[in-house]
Amino acid sequence: LHNYTTDLQLAPTKPIDAGMFRFCHSCQKCAANCPSGSISLEKDSSWDIPAINGKANLMHNTGTKEFWSDGALCRMWRTEYGT
Repeated sequence: LHNYTTDLQLAPTKPIDAGMFRFCHSCQKCAANCPSGSISLEKDSSWDIPAINGKANLMHNTGTKEFWSDGALCRMWRTEYGT
């Protein structure tokens, strides 16, 4: 659920397939149990970053295929309910 940006010089490496991405397609427990509804319940991941309240979602980096989450909604829920 997280991306990190750095200016640290790192040698490029090929992705490691540990099966986690495929597992998310069938499990969906994170999304089903998210109290704020911030994690997408879509059955398939997407390259397209979804809009939030009809506006462009600028909180995510482009170029990744993900099950998108609404970080702002999550943060607001956590602030309000203290978790």
